[in-house]
Amino acid sequence: MGRLPPAEDRTWVLDELARLVAQGGEAPFLARPRRPDAVDFPDPWTGDHRSLEVLVRRILGQAGLGHLTPTLRVYDGDRAVDGVERDGTLRFRHEGAAAWFGGLDGRRVWFGCANETLMNAGEGLIGTLGHEVAHAWRAAHGVVVPDLDEEEALTDLTAVYLGFGVFLVNNSLRFRTRATDGGGGLLGHQWRTERFGYLTPECLSYAFAAQLLAQREGCWATWRWLRLLEADQRGHVRVALAELRPADTLRERLHLGHLDDPPPVLL
Repeated sequence: MGRLPPAEDRTWVLDELARLVAQGGEAPFLARPRRPDAVDFPDPWTGDHRSLEVLVRRILGQAGLGHLTPTLRVYDGDRAVDGVERDGTLRFRHEGAAAWFGGLDGRRVWFGCANETLMNAGEGLIGTLGHEVAHAWRAAHGVVVPDLDEEEALTDLTAVYLGFGVFLVNNSLRFRTRATDGGGGLLGHQWRTERFGYLTPECLSYAFAAQLLAQREGCWATWRWLRLLEADQRGHVRVALAELRPADTLRERLHLGHLDDPPPVLL
């Protein structure tokens, strides 16, 4: 059974989505979201620096930042990166970051990724890099806010706005199980929970539901998106869709169809 976020969080999500539409135009929000398939991500993954560069360049292009040139660093996860100097020297502070956005300087953008993140590549890595690329988008558009916690939450929302909702929603909560030897011939199961991102699964699901409904696609198209989601988040999106209808009211709430796209950001 799905759950809605608290009322104040639902208001915040819609207010901030409307703000993103005003800041970046409605085209990214109304474009088809990216899917975990060979159409959107056709490049083979070999787990090396070259594969990471190809993936980052593809995500930058999908986010409308294809003119940027990425500089990448791979590091041990026990030394998470706080930033990067202009000469490429890394600053380490916090521990445990899966990836980082190091800054934007003209047409050069810095990213890093933990070794263990590369080894566990897949949809999770795309979601993680989608969040970091959303940081770059916010920097390029000059909409970064000073409060770090608020900026991280807004970056999650920006990643949904840019079309990476499936990955952000799924990354927010994953349950995995594997068979284990329980001893004495007994077969057991081991559960693992994975969480990434800053917004709750309910908030991210609500934002993604708003995007799907705003695009005015039919029930069949919506079902195809729902089947890509983790079970819990699928329930959250369903109840959010019911709460957000009708589509025309939502589109008016988000000021869709009333704004001209702003001029592109020149870097």
